[in-house]
Amino acid sequence: MKPTYTSALLVLYFGIWLLEVKAQGRDLTRIPGSNGTTVVQATDALIRCSGIFPDDHQLLRRIAWVESKDGTDPRTYRQGYHGGIWQVDLTGFRDTQDNASHPRLVSKFQEIQRHFGIDWPSVQWENLRKPLYSGIAARLFLSNVAESIPLASDVAGQASYWKRHYNTESGAGTEARFTSFCSDIYD
Repeated sequence: MKPTYTSALLVLYFGIWLLEVKAQGRDLTRIPGSNGTTVVQATDALIRCSGIFPDDHQLLRRIAWVESKDGTDPRTYRQGYHGGIWQVDLTGFRDTQDNASHPRLVSKFQEIQRHFGIDWPSVQWENLRKPLYSGIAARLFLSNVAESIPLASDVAGQASYWKRHYNTESGAGTEARFTSFCSDIYD
């Protein structure tokens, strides 16, 4: 596969994020309670560059902002809740380990082990306080959905997808909130 201009830019941005995220020799994507845009961007880049999942059209990035303002919302790391930046609830987390219902997860588990050194079937919900784990959980959860993720240019379509498949609790978020937050993400 020939490198493209886009892939070269991705590698450059990834390198910059990684430098910023490795504060004092520590990878903040693996430190419980880490937050902020740089941490989310680095986590997203790590997951994208792994090649484990198909293109999510910026949905993972947008979910981090909509669900927790990149982990800066004070309720992100609340007591007794371990969903992390992507706010993956316990039921959703369990779905990411249910290879009986989702047999395609087995190959993803192998790739996660190879790329990140994480034995996903052994991960506990509490580990999702680490941004990388929360991001992987969110991406695994989305990979269990049969419907394709709408393109990045279709923010309204992504909002509807998010509400139908990710944030399904009534009153916990609306498509309008998703769309509004997504317009703020790049300001």
